[in-house]
Amino acid sequence: MFRCGEGLCPAGGFELYLRASLRIVRSPHDARQACYFIVQTGHDGDTFAVHGDIAAPSSRPAFARIPFQPKVGIPGIAMASRMLIDIDRLRAFSDAPSTEALTARIERVVQPLGVDYWFYAVDLPLVNEHPNQLRMGTYPEAWVLHYFDMDYISIDPVISHCHDHAIPVSWEEAQHHHRRIVDPHLQKIRHLFGEAREFGLCNGVSVPLHGPGVSWGLMSFASRNLSAEDFEERLPDLHLLSHFVHEAARQFLRSKTPTRLPALTKRERECLSWAAEGKTSWEIGQLLNISERTSIFHLQNATHKLGVSGRQAAIARAISLGLIVSLRN
Repeated sequence: MFRCGEGLCPAGGFELYLRASLRIVRSPHDARQACYFIVQTGHDGDTFAVHGDIAAPSSRPAFARIPFQPKVGIPGIAMASRMLIDIDRLRAFSDAPSTEALTARIERVVQPLGVDYWFYAVDLPLVNEHPNQLRMGTYPEAWVLHYFDMDYISIDPVISHCHDHAIPVSWEEAQHHHRRIVDPHLQKIRHLFGEAREFGLCNGVSVPLHGPGVSWGLMSFASRNLSAEDFEERLPDLHLLSHFVHEAARQFLRSKTPTRLPALTKRERECLSWAAEGKTSWEIGQLLNISERTSIFHLQNATHKLGVSGRQAAIARAISLGLIVSLRN
């Protein structure tokens, strides 16, 4: 347990004391010891020194002052930035006059991080070719074409994660999650990642992107040589970079994005969401405490508003527009 205290330094700054109770096992008669870390800062907050004191368990504690180098930042204390990328380069994304110029600027930022390939996309065609999608990146074109030809998008666990969540996901984590559940597509998912490695996409991480003016999107980063641990270290930078890219790319999507999405009522969305889970009209009625006829009425209205024919097409269209999401945990 850590206990914190604060006191003034003679130089006009302050001291931050961290007290930790530690159990050091050295013999059968091990004893609890107290460890004090003292962080001293100047009045300008620009410089600091850290020392540690270990108190031996005795009636008259003897202290040994030792130098201590912190490995993590302490709130309120000025420390050198751990960012691997220049924030000004990220801000410059918004001035890019075209997607080609934006692509070049992104490439200059990600290459020093050891990222070999990246891919940004919004409004991906989950079912059919989506007229408003925007894609940029340096993925091998042969892989992109093969990916869509094989309809991997329909079973890709990274895609489903990014559609329904807001936090990044490592490809290793996405594969591990699907090994823990009974998935009829498991063999195909393994084949998907196996083929990706053949194109040089050996390890990677994907960042979900949601925001005004778009249904949903993602930005993925891949490498031939970086490990999952390497991507974990770079994740704060890649997460931030993705959102700067997303903000800059919106200007190229505005002219393609519909001014209005279909105005589905709350009940229509609920019926579609349960239908997407495979529920029948009667089951939906039981879940929502309405009649079977009423659930059919709402589903037909939603189908008409979405401009499609049939329940499955309505579900697919609503998901691709971000109007409904999976109800599974």
